[in-house]
Amino acid sequence: MPEQRSPQVAVPHAKGLIVVGIGLVVTCVGFAVFATMAKQPAASRWPGVLAVLSLLAGLGLVEVGSWLNAAFYRALEKAPVRRTVEIGGGVLLVAGAVVLGNCLALYWLGTSAAPVAGITVGLLLIELALAAEHRSVIRICTSPSFPVTMIVVGAAVLGFAALALVSIINVRHYRRIDLTEKGFYSLNDQTLKILQSVKKPMRIIATMVQNPNPAGPEQFRNFVRARATETLEEYANQSRRVDFISLNPYASPEAAEKLSAELKLELLADSIIFEYEGKTKVVEFGELLTTPPFPSMPPQFKAEEAFTGALQSLVEGETTKIYFVIGHGERDIDDYDRDGTSAIAEQVRKDNCEVKTCELPEIPDDCNVLVIAGPRTPFGSDELDAVRDFAGREGVGLLVLLDPVAGDAAPSGLEAIVKGFGVTVETGQTLVEMGRREILPGILGAGPTATIETTEYGKGPARMMGPPHPVVRDLKTMRTAFHVACPVRSDVPPRPSPYGGRPQGDPFTAQLVSTSSRAFAKTDFDLGDLARLRIDRDQDKPGPFTIAIARGRSKGQQAPMRPMGPPPPPSRIIVFGDSDFITNMYLQRGVRGNGTLFRNAVAWVGGREYKIGIPPKPLQQEHTIDMPREQKTIARWATVFAPPFHILVIGLVVWWIRRR
Repeated sequence: MPEQRSPQVAVPHAKGLIVVGIGLVVTCVGFAVFATMAKQPAASRWPGVLAVLSLLAGLGLVEVGSWLNAAFYRALEKAPVRRTVEIGGGVLLVAGAVVLGNCLALYWLGTSAAPVAGITVGLLLIELALAAEHRSVIRICTSPSFPVTMIVVGAAVLGFAALALVSIINVRHYRRIDLTEKGFYSLNDQTLKILQSVKKPMRIIATMVQNPNPAGPEQFRNFVRARATETLEEYANQSRRVDFISLNPYASPEAAEKLSAELKLELLADSIIFEYEGKTKVVEFGELLTTPPFPSMPPQFKAEEAFTGALQSLVEGETTKIYFVIGHGERDIDDYDRDGTSAIAEQVRKDNCEVKTCELPEIPDDCNVLVIAGPRTPFGSDELDAVRDFAGREGVGLLVLLDPVAGDAAPSGLEAIVKGFGVTVETGQTLVEMGRREILPGILGAGPTATIETTEYGKGPARMMGPPHPVVRDLKTMRTAFHVACPVRSDVPPRPSPYGGRPQGDPFTAQLVSTSSRAFAKTDFDLGDLARLRIDRDQDKPGPFTIAIARGRSKGQQAPMRPMGPPPPPSRIIVFGDSDFITNMYLQRGVRGNGTLFRNAVAWVGGREYKIGIPPKPLQQEHTIDMPREQKTIARWATVFAPPFHILVIGLVVWWIRRR
């Protein structure tokens, strides 16, 4: 009788079980500890590296323990529980993948380390599944198709790694190109210069929270919030040292409270905080828009001006000291009426400038820019000497704004001072032109007016003569207006050309603004008779006339090789033939070019060209295409009539072919 063998019992080896257990402990404990440490805010990159190493070490130990139990797996091939083990391993593998994937997503997207426990459970289930399916893993690894599979997998991994590397490089070193006609999404040159001067880390925290249920005004506020966030993201894109943080204090109250304690200020909704070297500057929502002069006019978006002003005040160590002279009927920076200059003083302060007043002959030693705006009475000799001595200093700036002298008024005496620097102000003449004038309140008509309006620089009524000067080179599409102005001309003679050609202009003299040829200069003009203003083409001198002249050397400007004219003054001087253009009446009525022109002038005479003003932008980009009538006809035919006509022709052709 043949001997019957009892079936071999599958019993795992103790050493293999110990190694597998150690691998599971190393994976669970090591990964959980180091992954939790890596999620802490002040953690370095080493806890994350150690977490990955603990995972690899645990997997390696589990595989080593499985190899030590090779006899157990061979016996398991013929054991009755084989199918149960395989099904259990598959269930563990699927469950582990589901738990691991979901918890990894929560771990990467969240701010807490709570999903680490779920990740550890998922890894534990996957390792148990690999241990249960060890023979299947061996079978797959020893199959003839495994090398080809590994090659394909390796190529896929390398391709994914290359794509990830390209994406990382693109994220860290990308450049956006603004293809709009007027640079709608581009930052101003002044902003770029300030961002380049940031040498240490800067944080910009915005609490612009979108209203989920906007209605009425909130819809408009949501649009402004989106524009502001988009602009701040471009700030961060232009400098590696600028970090932009968009914070929702309602969704993350703990983070908001912690940041508020760190910055030592209260985080309010719809505000932007600039933090640099322990100093902070806050921009409120109301500072992002201009106030339209009429309800029918839309507000302008001036967020870049507010943001750059805040950034500039933090980066610069010292402010520019500007003093307005008082005591002779000049424009008052503390006057909030229509003839005051409180609005322009507030705008200049946003350029990191300190605006004060002084009385001659005392000029403070820390004065960087001296402004004399529209004096009504003559200056004394000691006061004129003080202004002359100040203008003779190097590194300072002088702004003189004079009005026509008519009636019982007397010249201020400043005309002789600016004439000594090569500029003549013809205060005995008044500029008028044929343009728009207010016949009745709110009703405009055409006729002679004492308000000279300029709309463009470089061409048209307001042309800029000579090379673009830093004060006006960015004002080509802005409107400026001057009321009861007088002509200003340069007395610097042209330099003979070294090659015998036409005489050359003085490189240190720039005629900033000039009128159109429609302007005329009237003598003995009565300011009280504006209503009966008439232009006498036989007696009045025709234009164009210059309204503003700058004298001085710009930053980086070199003297000509053969200087033949008078040297430039040691200071920088700009003379305007009008002082009304900086009053509240014009700045608050929407003539935004006036404020930008004056701020640019202050920045230039103060030696701060990078402070040249940033004009506001429209809230929305204009998509209007201006085409001639012939092109409109062609476009209408190509888009409205041509498609159905050709479809009809194609249908007739198909019908005819089928009939044949």
